[in-house]
Amino acid sequence: MEENDKKKKSSKETIVPDGGWGWMVVLASFLIHFIMDGITYSMGQTFLEPMRTKLALDRASISTIFSILPAVTLGAGPIATVLTNMYGRREIDELCFY
Repeated sequence: MEENDKKKKSSKETIVPDGGWGWMVVLASFLIHFIMDGITYSMGQTFLEPMRTKLALDRASISTIFSILPAVTLGAGPIATVLTNMYGRREIDELCFY
């Protein structure tokens, strides 16, 4: 009977591998993406008219400037994937200075 009691107790206890900080990481990631995407995609609305008057350019030229940031960000994803698959994550971490 004692073995059955031990099995019942151990099956009820859940060991969290990250120490319970997983949801904080999810929240922080959400906030970072929410804020950065909000800034990135609202730049055109905020600075379009002041840049049109200062630079004397048409709307399409100014919008092209604001399209480059998301294009570079999303275009870097496949490049980062290839480099990570070639060299692995550990070698990339060694290049970072922290």
